[in-house]
Amino acid sequence: MAEIVNHVETEFILKESMNLGIPLHMYGAGKSLSARILELRKDSLRLELQGSSDTPAVPWEIFSVYLSFHGKDLTFRSKVLKQENRALILAYPGRMLRSPARKHPRVPCPKGFSLELTLENEKVHLDYPQCGEYSDVSLPDLHEGFDVSSLNALIESFRRRSSGMASESRVVLFKNRPPEGIEESLVAHYGKTLFIPSTRSALPTADPYPEPRIITSGMVSDFEGPDAILEGSRMDRAMISKIGKAINAEVWCPIQYYQYVVGYVYLANRADRPLSMDFSVVDCAWEFSRVLAFYLKTHDYFKASQRNDPITHKAGIVDLSASGCLLSIPHTTLAMRIKTGSLLDLRLSHPEGSLSTRGKVVRRYDDEEGAYYGVAFQDLGPGELRELFPKLYHLSYPETMDASGEARLPSGASA
Repeated sequence: MAEIVNHVETEFILKESMNLGIPLHMYGAGKSLSARILELRKDSLRLELQGSSDTPAVPWEIFSVYLSFHGKDLTFRSKVLKQENRALILAYPGRMLRSPARKHPRVPCPKGFSLELTLENEKVHLDYPQCGEYSDVSLPDLHEGFDVSSLNALIESFRRRSSGMASESRVVLFKNRPPEGIEESLVAHYGKTLFIPSTRSALPTADPYPEPRIITSGMVSDFEGPDAILEGSRMDRAMISKIGKAINAEVWCPIQYYQYVVGYVYLANRADRPLSMDFSVVDCAWEFSRVLAFYLKTHDYFKASQRNDPITHKAGIVDLSASGCLLSIPHTTLAMRIKTGSLLDLRLSHPEGSLSTRGKVVRRYDDEEGAYYGVAFQDLGPGELRELFPKLYHLSYPETMDASGEARLPSGASA
């Protein structure tokens, strides 16, 4: 995992790199350069360019800079302030990262590149609740020992697995009916798991999962709104009712089919099992719900064969590498957010043609303008990489990649 280097250590690393003559590999939009540090200044670095290059840097151009320091790969981004013959002035790095995890260097989007994406869900229209978040329907990595040979075998293996965790388990589908009650309404609205570890304690205040999975107490408050102050909380009343029914703990896990919540997996501990639940129950229900959704898709349970033509959406490219990209989508473009882990169909166009691939969303964040998604390309072959590399880095594709990391990718040579 990448680690942020503090300011004092960054200054030490840059000073030692200057004294030792450690090369810097620099990648911009459609170009690559090699340089060494000549001088450290308060707000800038003065570099000496190495080798020959017919693609000079221009003021305000952004470069990703990589170096290897005592066996550790480091990277930072900086803008060009000035180029004077073989001397290049870069802004002092605001942040340096150690051991970057990306396979290839990221560069600003080269001129003439554009990206379109297609969501498989837009080919399918169902009369089920929509949660506002898109998740592709794919088979997850199996850890819970489910039997996927048939639907009956899948459900039976879930019952066996969950019997050691809960006194009751069942699958509920929203077929020909809307969600009822505060629990179903929350699950359908958020597309996340309502986890009640104990009916005699509060709901979780934080979500421990990297890909958010559970409904926190704050989300319940937001859903109920100011009416809960005037009329009382529906969730509080439901918790009191559960205690009266001798329910000790519950999990309500959505079965999500693209943006649709088609039902949920329910687990409970009743009077015969006076125990609370932990996150292992959430993990079991979540994995089963994903496997079940995939099974329903592959067996066309929702009669999705009646499909519309795919809809393509333009996405802005913030930066790009041979292994992925950071793309931006305005809030007005999509009516839903895309969940981490989802797969997208991508078409990357450039001045000489285009290539198609699938991308997996590995991170996301928002600002006032739109949503940003870090996407890892899934199936680019050597042919596509040989086509892409010169356009991104002004380099030929290296047939044998150095396992030591992206910082050691050569630079400063023509394709």
